Amino acid sequence: MVESDRVIGWVRALIAYAIWTVVVLVVWRVVLSLESVQMSGFALEPFRNEIYIGGLPWVLVIDLGFYLILMMTALALGGRLKREISRGSERFSRFGSAAYLIGVLGAVAIGYYALGDFILPVLDSQGVEWAYDVLFLVLAIGTAAAILFEILSAIVLTRRSKGSAPTQTQEARTQIPPGRSSEGSLPADPPQHNKTFHQSIKCPGCGKLLPAKAKFCGRCGAKLPTAEAES
Repeated sequence: MVESDRVIGWVRALIAYAIWTVVVLVVWRVVLSLESVQMSGFALEPFRNEIYIGGLPWVLVIDLGFYLILMMTALALGGRLKREISRGSERFSRFGSAAYLIGVLGAVAIGYYALGDFILPVLDSQGVEWAYDVLFLVLAIGTAAAILFEILSAIVLTRRSKGSAPTQTQEARTQIPPGRSSEGSLPADPPQHNKTFHQSIKCPGCGKLLPAKAKFCGRCGAKLPTAEAES
């Protein structure tokens, strides 16, 4: 029941964020298609900055805003999946961390396209435009390596838990109350009888059972055969 609730939580989160992403993309396209936006001019006037020589149109600023919304959505989805998956053992916590890092990797990929028009001119003015690609490549590889590490750690924990799980026979033995055998009965130890009466003789006079070492019957007073033999 707990597993099914966890899966339902994943599915709900994915559907909710998928719908949100579609809504953001539709609004983004609608805003950019408006004539007033296309004719809005420049956020940074051209020929007034040595870095942005061609100017910085408002369209790019609007693009950046929607890109940032998508980045936040990817991070929020990763955090939601982590909370939904991590409930339970350490193994699920590892999978939850991997899900969050996948969201981070998505945010890195979106950020690469979102920030290019703003950062590349600055780097180009210094002759190090290659650093932009290197930076995001390192971020992507590092995040992917962390995802792989979390997944492998979860798999190792799963195998260990299966290897250390008690068998059905062991579980049955641990559930047997103390003082009882595996069949649920009392221990098969032989009952402790009085060894004296186990070796007894019968009185020839009254038939009473007496200890083997007795010389006279305690009921009728008759002399027992063992006493006669000793005398």
